[in-house]
Amino acid sequence: MTETTNSGYTKAEGYVNLDNSTDSNITFTVDVPAAGNYMTHIRFANGSTSDRKMKLFVNGNVDRCWMQSFPGSGDWTDWKEFGIVLPLSAGRNTILMQSAMSEGGPNLDYIELFITDEPFADYYDPSQEQQTVSGSHALYIAGDFTVQSYRADKAPQQGWGYYLQDYFNSDLTVVNHSIAGRSSKKFYDEGRFDAIANNLKEGDFVMIQFAINDAGAANADRYAPTCGNVNNPSSGSYEWYMTQFINATKAKGATPILVTTTLGMKAYSGGKFVNSYTNYNQACFDLAKKYSIPCIDLNTLMVNNYNSVGYDTAKSYHLMGAVAGSTDGTHFCEKGANIVAGLVAGEVRKQNISGLAPYLK
Repeated sequence: MTETTNSGYTKAEGYVNLDNSTDSNITFTVDVPAAGNYMTHIRFANGSTSDRKMKLFVNGNVDRCWMQSFPGSGDWTDWKEFGIVLPLSAGRNTILMQSAMSEGGPNLDYIELFITDEPFADYYDPSQEQQTVSGSHALYIAGDFTVQSYRADKAPQQGWGYYLQDYFNSDLTVVNHSIAGRSSKKFYDEGRFDAIANNLKEGDFVMIQFAINDAGAANADRYAPTCGNVNNPSSGSYEWYMTQFINATKAKGATPILVTTTLGMKAYSGGKFVNSYTNYNQACFDLAKKYSIPCIDLNTLMVNNYNSVGYDTAKSYHLMGAVAGSTDGTHFCEKGANIVAGLVAGEVRKQNISGLAPYLK
């Protein structure tokens, strides 16, 4: 039904309140000028403590869907905006949002679409929700699209987290929770780090890599600027979210390992590759020093590697070097993702990270 009970909505007619049941739903009909991937911003309020997840179906295709998280916003008058990239056709499209929880979905104000060069989100795959820890200890990874493990239908795209297990023996299980479109803020807001922390045990490890999506000021649901203060970080800053991850990990007797963000082909200037996202890199260094935890400076490791192999070989690490016509110099292909995973593992060995290095092959 349409309601006007709780303030903060933007449409004169009110907001949508779905029934408190699984399968309650609403269909948005949208017109777009061209086929492509569209960032779909969804403004919602969830005054409960439950994550009111919803399944999203595009253009009546019920064989595949996306699962969107809608965690508690604080109160029914507190509105948030989350974004998910969906593939749409030119002209008229339908986006069906169906409650996946018995509590129903959140209250919905509006959706807003922007065409983007980002890949659309991974389809929902229930089998991917839980990864079994078979070794004595686990190495969890929290990160973005550069780290995510992609399914075969996304080949040749791959993230470095997919290959990390290959560098460790079977006594350590690598559990990759990284997912595209997430920043430190969004990973926190969606409760994704809670899913890691709830499974941590003493002696486990968590690698944490964010920055690229954090820096996108145009996306309010992701934006987490650096504040330059790790001792008293301002709420909403990159340092604040990373501090929450660090503390949650240490509280379980596990070891957080910060990882500076990956390098893209645009970080090429004056005939050589240079560091990027330097303010976020510095925040990692400062946080690692404050909490006496390891930091893998992947950004610099990649600068050095790319400069040693040259531009053309570095290009072959990305989709623009693996897919005809692609200009994507940010996402990795399988070759590049594996090389980056090797750089990460090599630094674990070089730093002789306590407790983790012995698991290396």
